[in-house]
Amino acid sequence: MIISSPKLRPKIVDEPVELVDIFPTLVDIAGLPKISKCPRNLIKSRLTKICTEGKSLISRRKFHFAITQYGRPSENPQENSALPDRNDIKFMGYS
Repeated sequence: MIISSPKLRPKIVDEPVELVDIFPTLVDIAGLPKISKCPRNLIKSRLTKICTEGKSLISRRKFHFAITQYGRPSENPQENSALPDRNDIKFMGYS
């Protein structure tokens, strides 16, 4: 991933990054107020207007892994595997 901004010094980061980190990173670069972490409570999370699961790549400490979670309707591929409805998700895939 390459992020370029006049406000940043060139830097090489040799650790994995996640897509959820892009939004808080752009907020950080733009100098906007920090975005709060999303509540763990599902009902509170749905009522929250803006929150993030990611961390800014500008100010974060070292992490040595990245994880992806993807909802699946079944263990085997089927017609709606790529875009399952929320109610059809019965399995979670991780990488």
